[in-house]
Amino acid sequence: MTNETIESTRQAFERLIALEASDELAAFLDRLNSHEIVHLMSHLNRDQQTRLLKRLAPEVAADIIEELPEQQAAEIVETWRLQMLQPS
Repeated sequence: MTNETIESTRQAFERLIALEASDELAAFLDRLNSHEIVHLMSHLNRDQQTRLLKRLAPEVAADIIEELPEQQAAEIVETWRLQMLQPS
């Protein structure tokens, strides 16, 4: 992915998350392969990374976690775990 493509992909993702456009976001993510999603994640903050993973099918999210650098994967999983422990 070029820097321009990465930036436009990141902006599209942020727009869909902000709009809470679940169906559109699912379709958007379905068009990306796991390598593209990992690359996109490197340009997102931790909260955005966690939100992205929550939108993926569990099998796809697991594949993405496996492709991430170990430290980044651990931090994302810990962020997700802490979010799950917070009262609604």
